Amino acid sequence: MINSLLMTVTLADTKKKQFLDLCTHVLRGGLLSLQYIASFIGKLITALPGVEFGRLHYRNLERDKVKSIAINNGEFTALISLSLSTIQEVEWWNVNLLGATRRIQPQPIALIFQTNARYTG
Repeated sequence: MINSLLMTVTLADTKKKQFLDLCTHVLRGGLLSLQYIASFIGKLITALPGVEFGRLHYRNLERDKVKSIAINNGEFTALISLSLSTIQEVEWWNVNLLGATRRIQPQPIALIFQTNARYTG
């Protein structure tokens, strides 16, 4: 959702609820399938446009996924456990998602065009 008065972007409440349910499932579950983690990362990335500092809080999750793909020879049905740093990142999302917004940064004006049309009628 775009707020043109405050110049912010936020996720819809239904999206926030769905994502919080996913975070809760990740934090509750001990072993999760690699496929579930990859799907979770995909959904997390779709939330980034509405979360100001979201890009800082998913790198460890990506590292765990890549490491697990290598260990399990690309078998996405394999079960994996997440590192402590990854769990802390998911907890950050769980705590901060409800109030998260992202400011829209207008680009600086590079060119100004001026015309005088008074003689053209």
